[in-house]
Amino acid sequence: MATPYKYLLNTENYGPICDLVKQISAKIEENETILSKVTRSLDSQLELPLLPGEEPQSPQDSQQHSDSLRTLIDTKYKAENDSEAKFDDVQDPRLRQLLVDTESLAQLHRAKVERNRQLFKIHQDYDDLIRLVVLPELTRRVCEYNMKTLGDMKENKLHEKLALDGQVWDKYQQYVANLDKIYAIVEAMTRVLQTVVEGKENERLEQQLLIVERLTVAARQRHKALARPPVRVEH
Repeated sequence: MATPYKYLLNTENYGPICDLVKQISAKIEENETILSKVTRSLDSQLELPLLPGEEPQSPQDSQQHSDSLRTLIDTKYKAENDSEAKFDDVQDPRLRQLLVDTESLAQLHRAKVERNRQLFKIHQDYDDLIRLVVLPELTRRVCEYNMKTLGDMKENKLHEKLALDGQVWDKYQQYVANLDKIYAIVEAMTRVLQTVVEGKENERLEQQLLIVERLTVAARQRHKALARPPVRVEH
């Protein structure tokens, strides 16, 4: 079947077709908006006939049933209407309910404020406890531990130092004793060689002996200067 758009389809001229599709889409969206408004009006304003045995519903009950704030208060906050007696003199049920809801929300707000105040006080108490008690005590204990550790390390290192000093002192005494032995041996050899060697060779030996003698005297003097009683470590 031929259509008015067959020529356009055959010639692949899609511009007018796209424009037509956009117009149709815009019209559909407009119709959907109108239908939504009509449906909302029917849901909120249309009154269906009563069934046999059904009592008519008052406008206040209908408005209360469709009130989103009322639903939020009842479901989310679960406010208890314990202040209805304060507004018994209000004749308008809607106004009385609004006053009751306002009072209930005010009570809920005061309860939230009080709870937040208590939580803030607990937070401050914990902050003071940590800042004024826990941290100073922890710092004191850490300092005591560090001082004790440093004291133990110092005592151990002192014992090690004294032990090494004793070993060095023993080695030095052995060095002085060996130097005395060398001097005695060289002196004896010099006396023996003096009977055999004469002249320049004898003078050279005397000079070497003099050098050894000076080293020995210097070592003895240093030994006397360094002589000290043993150090005792008191615990």
